[in-house]
Amino acid sequence: MNSVGNWSLQMPGFNLPLNHAPQANVLDGYVFGFRNALDPEHLERGSLNELLTQREITMMQIMNVITDKPEWERKVFDEHIIAKWREEVAQSGHDATPKMMDWIVKELQWKAGILEQTGFVEVFDAGVVKSDTVVSKELQDELKEAVVPFENVPEEEKDYHPGSDNKVVNLVHPSLFPVIYGRTHVLPDRTIGLDDCIDSMGEGHWVPSPKEAEASPERGPYSYRTQPHPAVLSTKFQWLPCDVKITEDGGCQILSYMNNAHPDKHRALYEVVEKILALTIPLWEQSLSEKTYFNERIKYTEVEYEDDGQTEPEYPEGDDADYDEFEERLSAWYASRKIIKPEPGEFKTRELEKRPTS
Repeated sequence: MNSVGNWSLQMPGFNLPLNHAPQANVLDGYVFGFRNALDPEHLERGSLNELLTQREITMMQIMNVITDKPEWERKVFDEHIIAKWREEVAQSGHDATPKMMDWIVKELQWKAGILEQTGFVEVFDAGVVKSDTVVSKELQDELKEAVVPFENVPEEEKDYHPGSDNKVVNLVHPSLFPVIYGRTHVLPDRTIGLDDCIDSMGEGHWVPSPKEAEASPERGPYSYRTQPHPAVLSTKFQWLPCDVKITEDGGCQILSYMNNAHPDKHRALYEVVEKILALTIPLWEQSLSEKTYFNERIKYTEVEYEDDGQTEPEYPEGDDADYDEFEERLSAWYASRKIIKPEPGEFKTRELEKRPTS
């Protein structure tokens, strides 16, 4: 939903219920919006990822660590380095077998080719895309220069991130100055630009406090749930976004105030953020428009146990049968059995399939 225009502002929490869900169909024939674990329709209709084994999640975690290494796309073809990675994983305590590592190496070798073509790589199957080259060194330096004013503040005003031992400072944290329901002002008929937002201070209407029921997703018409969903949204605060326009030439233009960044004193930050946003558009397109879910690395349909030679206790018969004793023996039998942990099959490359976007 866009708040730009000469019409009444409609955003979740203002003129729309806080739990308002998008209605534009961008995925399948029956699912609204992008896949979202907060959307009960997506959960109940099975449009989210299938459940994965812990071992497959471990494989993705290992691939994520490897793809964070400098020049991983070259090193993944070096047998000496691969052997070193195998040893590191073995010493790390991860439940990673040689077969799992074989798959990991082959998948990363395949993805190295994709990285060479696109400049970015996906590791996790939920559409998480990352790149070490999209933002150039020059633009990184420009960003560092733009945030210097946020760093040069008195010590007592610095917002050190909890748990960082005063080594990480939150420069522009959205939780510092969020929308506060019942307190924050909003302009219902227009978007304030960077040049006039200071003059608009104090104008507008209070953002009303939402109803407690709106903190939970609505149950769909075909929901099998008998109880309301648990609350997942705050009825007190909301992060404040800014409006961004994507221009015809593929650039980005920030149209409104960026939370916690002064439109005049920090104008350089606005300009560098616009450049970075424009560079991330291809990554967003890959993340949201491609079918990124890879074939199951580990196919698992039922629990299998090792054959220990012990048979399942037989159900007792007769009037004098001790069913409590049988239940105890059955529970002990199940508890003593060793589960056969699943292994991946052989890795096979495939083309990424386009996911419908409208």
